[in-house]
Amino acid sequence: MGLGRLRSFGVGWSILVLSSLGALWVGFGAAVPYTLWGSRGLPESRLDPVLLRHLQEAPQKGRWCYAAPHHYPELAHCRMLPPPELLIVPRKRFWSGQITWSQITEYLDAYEVEWLILEENVELVEPVFVSWLTNRYEMVTRRGVSQLWRRLQPGPGNRGGALPPAT
Repeated sequence: MGLGRLRSFGVGWSILVLSSLGALWVGFGAAVPYTLWGSRGLPESRLDPVLLRHLQEAPQKGRWCYAAPHHYPELAHCRMLPPPELLIVPRKRFWSGQITWSQITEYLDAYEVEWLILEENVELVEPVFVSWLTNRYEMVTRRGVSQLWRRLQPGPGNRGGALPPAT
């Protein structure tokens, strides 16, 4: 028996397969695992020293921190985690209406997230989120377009007391 005839796919099938892979890559945020995998074992000099200093000085009681995926190496270094529902929040979930900024604030309240690393051009342009944020958190530092916010302690003198959810 010979090698036989080689089967080849047509141009149409090739385009379909490549476009499907591209859609899956974009739609499911597949770049995030590769970013995390590529950043493991980073020397400390590649991590943001300002964020590291503040997060490492934080009391050990709050181990939740909300941040964009490119800040996950700093979180991993400090043994902090984002809430599971907010681990990967691609823009597609907002565009499709699957999640809203009000729902994000509900998750952050439910987990009592101690630290937020926010981007000026993402979270801080959303009025609902900013209104919720300024009543519960205080800005600790700013680094480029990123800002580090710490949850206020509840009490009569602080704005961090029992507040209604964001609307």
